[in-house]
Amino acid sequence: MWPPGMAAFFVVALPWFVLVQARNPEFFRVFILEHNLERFGTNLYRHQQPFWFFIPVLLLGLIPWTVFALAAAWEVVRAWWSERRALFDSGDALNFFLLLWLIVPVVFFSISQSKLPGYILPAMPAGPLLVAEYVRRKVGDDEKPARWLSAIHVLVAVLPIMPTILIRQLLLRQKISIGLPLIAGVIFTLVLACIVMMMLNGKAGLRMLRSATLLPVVLAVALLMKLGASAVDATQSARPVAAILQKLEPEPIPVALFAVRREIEYGLAFYRNDVIRKYDGMQPPVEEHVLVAPQGSGLVLGKVLGDRRVEFLGNYAPQRLEFYRVGPIVGR
Repeated sequence: MWPPGMAAFFVVALPWFVLVQARNPEFFRVFILEHNLERFGTNLYRHQQPFWFFIPVLLLGLIPWTVFALAAAWEVVRAWWSERRALFDSGDALNFFLLLWLIVPVVFFSISQSKLPGYILPAMPAGPLLVAEYVRRKVGDDEKPARWLSAIHVLVAVLPIMPTILIRQLLLRQKISIGLPLIAGVIFTLVLACIVMMMLNGKAGLRMLRSATLLPVVLAVALLMKLGASAVDATQSARPVAAILQKLEPEPIPVALFAVRREIEYGLAFYRNDVIRKYDGMQPPVEEHVLVAPQGSGLVLGKVLGDRRVEFLGNYAPQRLEFYRVGPIVGR
């Protein structure tokens, strides 16, 4: 609780909140009370998860440094337990601070009634910083990592290679078939794991950790861009959906959504630069609009829309979506 630091924080942050509140009188109620306090204390937006939800999120979020981050955290805890002294008064103060930075947000948001993976994003930088301090100490003492620790780290680091090689099968077919891509992926992953392991167990030891870890990461990103960019775009992005809507209805017309992913809602709002309506509480918009719905929604929509005119416009197979033109309510 350092007063100059707190003062600097408020000088930087507070003017923005004051200006937003001045221009948007509902800001305090909606943002502070509803989207912070109510989200934390209630299941307002139906994002309830078990207490341990953020543990796997943290472990996955720290890839490829997960193994060494855990090793570094354990070393800090062991030093505190064995020395039984105030770590903030010792040489381990920075490491203890980084450990608190990593753990406290996870524990805090684990208590929340609403949980989404992004909530603990501010804790993530502490993991790689713990790893950097861990490596600095070990290199200074000329220590080498245990072989079992290096082996697990290599496994975690090269693990993303397989899904990137099979990304088209996973996204477009949603299953993995035994064939050349799978066999080539297994062989490539095993060879890469051996190379990374030899780099870590050479004379340089931990001095090679950065290069050895970045090798599979850079290859995974390159493979994803080369093999899977089009599949990711077709199955995950709202961009092709917006392009289809533009072809179906060149003239501006409201777009509404029924039971589709939230990412589609946000993506269409971005690409169309317009407000996207939703069938909230099964109440469709009263005006004429184009509807985006999952495949096979026809029977449900028939009950929801009643005697309103509905025209099927087409579908988009990669995301299993259908498009309809819905007429206005009769008499409006």
